[in-house]
Amino acid sequence: MIREIGYREGEASITLHLARNEFLLGNADRALEIYHSVGELFRAAGSPGKEYFVTNHLALLYLAQGDYDQAEHYFEIVRTVCKENGIRSQLISNIDSLALVAMAAGNLDRANQLVEEAYRFSHKSGYEITPEIFFVQARMAILKRDYPQAFAYLKNIDGRLLQLVHVYGTMAAAQGKLYLAAVLFGSLEAYPWWTNILSPPECEAYQQALEVVRAGLRNEDFSAAWTKGKAMSARQAVAYARSNAPVSAG
Repeated sequence: MIREIGYREGEASITLHLARNEFLLGNADRALEIYHSVGELFRAAGSPGKEYFVTNHLALLYLAQGDYDQAEHYFEIVRTVCKENGIRSQLISNIDSLALVAMAAGNLDRANQLVEEAYRFSHKSGYEITPEIFFVQARMAILKRDYPQAFAYLKNIDGRLLQLVHVYGTMAAAQGKLYLAAVLFGSLEAYPWWTNILSPPECEAYQQALEVVRAGLRNEDFSAAWTKGKAMSARQAVAYARSNAPVSAG
């Protein structure tokens, strides 16, 4: 029996990579099917940590599809798994994920409440605020056209490079910094799957910003900026955005 459970866990772990690949390739239905089947294997094996991991990915996939009710449902399951199994280190990440769902769904009051809850939990537990909260706060600031505040929030984020490039680019376009935006968007060409991890509002913001940039730059300027961006890694693009800040962070 132990050998069987170990085999099933190993099988599920390998299958997780397949699910993630399907997700990134845009095959959402196939990815959902795999994630659901893998979740059943981990539950049968009694692996709450891995069950958390799979369920969290399910929620993220539903978020990317714009099914916010399902995304919230699975993130709430993640919260229950964390509480019942003492996985406190992941609770703040779960709060942050729920804030992302609220933000994507346009429920700004709920998103703000969750941001405040995350900071309270961080203060009590000692766990650090995750990048998702800074993204939510930055997007809220952008909606208010408070670009200096948005820039300040984004500077707190070290990872999530593709998402950072996306937000910096859309923020630059919103302020008329079209060459900067074109460079940043050009750097994303090396990652053709990257829009698959965005929620529908984020994809729409990118498409609108790209249209503004294309319409506002001469063809040769757009081509030069895009080519410059294509030669950059995502980390280099983030550094470029921060050294050519569309607004003063001070």
